[in-house]
Amino acid sequence: MQSSESHKTSAAGLMDLLLRSGEALRNWRALVTLISTGVAAIVIFMALASSGIGFLVFSGALLAFICINVGISATGILLMDQAMNLEPRSITAALIDGVFAAMRLFVVMLIGFAVALVTIIAVALLVVLCKIPGIGGFFYALILPVSVVAVAFIYAGLYFVFALAGASVWSGASIRQSISALYLVVTRRLVESALGVVVHSLLMLLVSGIILAFVFAGVGVVGGISAGILGNQMGMFNMNMIMGGGGGAGGLVYGGMFGFGILFAVIAAVLFSMAILGVNRLYLHLTANLDLASAEAVLNERMNAAKERARAMQDEASRRAQEMRQRAQQAATKDATTVPAVAPLPTAAATCPQCAITVSADDVFCGSCGTKLK
Repeated sequence: MQSSESHKTSAAGLMDLLLRSGEALRNWRALVTLISTGVAAIVIFMALASSGIGFLVFSGALLAFICINVGISATGILLMDQAMNLEPRSITAALIDGVFAAMRLFVVMLIGFAVALVTIIAVALLVVLCKIPGIGGFFYALILPVSVVAVAFIYAGLYFVFALAGASVWSGASIRQSISALYLVVTRRLVESALGVVVHSLLMLLVSGIILAFVFAGVGVVGGISAGILGNQMGMFNMNMIMGGGGGAGGLVYGGMFGFGILFAVIAAVLFSMAILGVNRLYLHLTANLDLASAEAVLNERMNAAKERARAMQDEASRRAQEMRQRAQQAATKDATTVPAVAPLPTAAATCPQCAITVSADDVFCGSCGTKLK
């Protein structure tokens, strides 16, 4: 777990730390881990892809992807121990820790992609306002520059977050601790982190170009010598020999392919180890004087506040839905219990006992003879 205390870095500065990325080559555990997992990923993918079955090809690619990510995380953990001047752990322990670190790193990446998606949706909603007749052009004149600057800032921050996300996880931080640390770095040291990432990338690009130039020069010399000595037995580009696999030429082809694969794995391990150590030291340098514990506490408060707001909105929606259901039930009950008004029955007609004229039942005296009826 990442401690609340700031990491201490060399007083020589960031540039000296980046220039000493070559010290990763002294960490034989990291090199062995990266080379072995890389070779294992290639073997797994080739073994399953050779079947030609789509499901097995996909499974091979997925397993190779998992193997490579676990290997990179395990290597990052070993190199983080080196950057923090800690006692190096064993390769087995690094691989076990690398499994969980790879899962945490995957979640952090998903959160970053979610932020990018939310940004796109927000900009799209703002652009929709520009379709209002009459004032749409005025809105667009304001929304366009603001949206461009906001998207540029957010995406720049995500770029540097992705560059430093691995180091934050490999330092032992949890997902929440990693997010809080990266948020603090981007918001408070964006320029310094940008310069550090750019300088480190340029250094690694230069070193990689020089190393690969010498390697390909060696491949050209060895390939020319091999072609001159072995002659027709060299079938490096003869697909019939590769597919047939018969004879000495097939053995030379497979031997050359396997040897070149080993060479590629070693060179990739060297370059990746240097890059990972540089990123780890850059992360430690950027977080050296930051209060990560306070940042995590602030993040927890904001997340709890967001949860409370979401819970309050959910409760309000439930209350309104309950009120609507009650009103509907009351209306249905009122309609069912309401009795329609019954029209009064017509009054039966009567006759006067004296003159036998028809009179109303409500009359007290006869209208003809005046006889009292009631």
